Amino acid sequence: MVQESQFTGVQERSDHPWREAIGWMLLSGLLFLVGYSLTNGWAAAQTDAMSWHTAWDDHIPFLAWTIWPYLSLNLIFPCTFFAFEHVHALRRHAARIVTAQLTCFAAFALVPSINVRPLPQPDGITGLLFSQLRAFEQPYNMFPSLHAATLLLVWLAWLPQLQRHRLARWAWHGWCLLILVSTVTTWQHDLWDIATGLAVGFATLAIWPMRSVSH
Repeated sequence: MVQESQFTGVQERSDHPWREAIGWMLLSGLLFLVGYSLTNGWAAAQTDAMSWHTAWDDHIPFLAWTIWPYLSLNLIFPCTFFAFEHVHALRRHAARIVTAQLTCFAAFALVPSINVRPLPQPDGITGLLFSQLRAFEQPYNMFPSLHAATLLLVWLAWLPQLQRHRLARWAWHGWCLLILVSTVTTWQHDLWDIATGLAVGFATLAIWPMRSVSH
């Protein structure tokens, strides 16, 4: 069956492009692992890594339980590549993700940043999650927040699937907002990191805009 895509205005197959979705998921995941690890090592080797921590950040409490929504993005992110019914929409999302990643990696290399706060270590399962997170996410690569940039793109990607489900749509808005808040309440990022991360996300959307149907 062939129909016009709501995203591209061109004729394309309506078969779900799950094979290509797997490829993009693996490619973007590999890019993240390699890029983040390399720039983390680079920042750790610098003696002039800077912090964007301000007095406003001192008023933000540490809420250990918010590690759960924070880490949930790691599960939602790969699933998002399967949210598209048309290959052009999938490729546009993949292009956005790769662009945001490369932009943040470039910023990490040019402006190494460090977390200046002593990070608490909770007990129990929550503490174990923090330990696992910090084993990979060293206190570097904070500015801009790749977590915030990715969240914006993932949030937008799921909206077309939720247009007819009002309750699910509002639940999705609420959960994404909680993920965004968790980036600062876990003390993984400062406010300036989040602001610039969202700016990267919006810039990526401007570079790869959604295409409307041609009438």
